[in-house]
Parts: sequence; C-alpha cells; structure tokens
Amino acid sequence: MLDRIFPSRRRSTVAPRKRREERLHLQRLEERLPMAIEVFQYPTDRPYNASTAPSNYAVLLMDDGTTGFLKKNATPAPTFTYASNSQFLDDPTTISQEAITFGEKLSSWNFLETFYVATGKKITYTGAPISVPQQYLGKDTFIPNFDPLNPLVPPIDLGTSDGIVPGTFLATASIVDNTGKSSSIWLLASNPGGNWNMTIGKIGGDGAVPTLADISETTGSVILRFAEVPQSVSLDPFSWGVYTGGATDPKPQSFTLFPGQNVTQRFLADLSRNESTISINSPLLATRGSATDPGFFSGAGDAAGQVGQVVLDGS
Repeated sequence: MLDRIFPSRRRSTVAPRKRREERLHLQRLEERLPMAIEVFQYPTDRPYNASTAPSNYAVLLMDDGTTGFLKKNATPAPTFTYASNSQFLDDPTTISQEAITFGEKLSSWNFLETFYVATGKKITYTGAPISVPQQYLGKDTFIPNFDPLNPLVPPIDLGTSDGIVPGTFLATASIVDNTGKSSSIWLLASNPGGNWNMTIGKIGGDGAVPTLADISETTGSVILRFAEVPQSVSLDPFSWGVYTGGATDPKPQSFTLFPGQNVTQRFLADLSRNESTISINSPLLATRGSATDPGFFSGAGDAAGQVGQVVLDGS
C-alpha cells in the first residue's frame, strides 16, 4: 500500500534519479534520552543556496509505538509544537513528555508548505569522516556507504525498513580541488524527489566546490559533481532520519492534529505500522503546496492538484 501512496520511498540506484531546525535539530541526543519524536525542517539555520532551494517543509517522525500530537500555536506565533503527550509538556528525562516547537515562518522564507509525518527516528553520526578512495574520485565523485574495516555495518545507518527519510540528511564535506586549494561545504538533502536532491552551502575556503550533490536514500551512497576532478574528498555525516518498523511491527502508532487554529499546509501522513490511527481535530485547509514543490511531496497519492493535497495512511 505504501508503495502506491508514496511511490518514491523505495529506490535501488545510486546514480542521479527522480524521487526526499529554524532548528537543525532541537535537542542533542547525548544531552537527553533518545527521543521518540523528531522534527526536521527545511530550510535549516545552515548556509544554503536560496536561489535553488525548494519550499519550506517539516518532517515529523515518531517511533516505538509513539503517540504524536501537533498543534498550531496562537502564541508565540507563527509556530507549531509537536509532542508525545497531549499536554505538550517537555521533560528531557522521559520520552513520554517531549515537546518540540518550531517556526511556521522562517527568516527570509515564506510559510511552511508541507507536513510529512512518518514512522521513523533520528540518527546522529558519531564515526570518523568518510574518506573517498582514489578510485572513486572523478568529475562525478562517488562516496560509497561502505566501511572496509567493518563491511557488515555501513557508516550511514539505513535503519530497519525503507532507508533514509527523504529530506532529512545533513552532512559536511572537506575538499581539496584540482589546484590544491581547500574548501568545506554543507550538504542538505533539501530537494526530495529531485534529480539532484541535496543543496550545497559553502562554509569556507577558496577551493572549488561541487555544483550538484545527491544521496540515495536506499543505499546511503553520495555523488558529488565537480567541474574538475578533485584531489581529495571526505564526507562527515551529521544527522538524518530513517524509517523504522514495518507492516508487521506489533507497536501501532497514533497521530493527532490537535484542536485549535486552521492549518493551511499540505499534509501527508505515512504510518507504516498495523492498526495505526490518524485523527484530524483542527480545520485542515491544505491551501498551500504546489506541483513545483519537492517531487516526493507533490507526487504523493497521485494527487491531480497539489493545493488541497491530503494523503493519510495508517496501514
């Protein structure tokens, strides 16, 4: 069923293809218990190329039989709060009281266009930077998700279900270009469903940087396109979301759009666990969103018109 509603969730190629915080992340995992809910919002507070960036969207993840609640706040406005409890309390010592508030409107950007709710969790990378072997350097530099010292465990964790959640991957890369000059960049998986699904933001240095970037959500491998072959490249993943569970997982989930103000965003909910429930208790107008938004969202449910698009799947 999920393949029909979200047809781009499963892919097997690593070549460029069609197919997906004001906070980068709102709580660092090492400072609190692992969270049962997560928010990824684009644009982040990191550098990005505004001329090529897609619309503003938020990915809401829930794991481990979690109950999730989303409400639009009258004050402080314009914001939303996503929580694991209906009181919207936040206590870093327990996963049963988590609440994350994020902006409906970001600096220099318009309002959120899309909400995507899915079964998943956040991964925070703790390993060493991934150095690209010489044989993979080229104008299209291929960065395999493979550790020769531990071949059974890929450096970029793909979770237990359908791989990386589109629109959540964040990394940095260090580059020495063909002239020996160095640079560092951010890589943001900000164009889910696009042919090249990552936005590139330069952090520093005077070396040449890639013009295009792509990550395969099913394999974790990355491609960077350069004008000239670089001398060296290393990738340092930061964080991303992964799908978890599956149709046979015994822990159903529940998501509620909390009573309150009108919600104007396109709304997609994709809960893969059996007997999960979705409750809409606020006016869901879904007047935002268009066919020009990231293809992963605008194509969900084979919607004929993206304004007014609501796709709900509780399996």
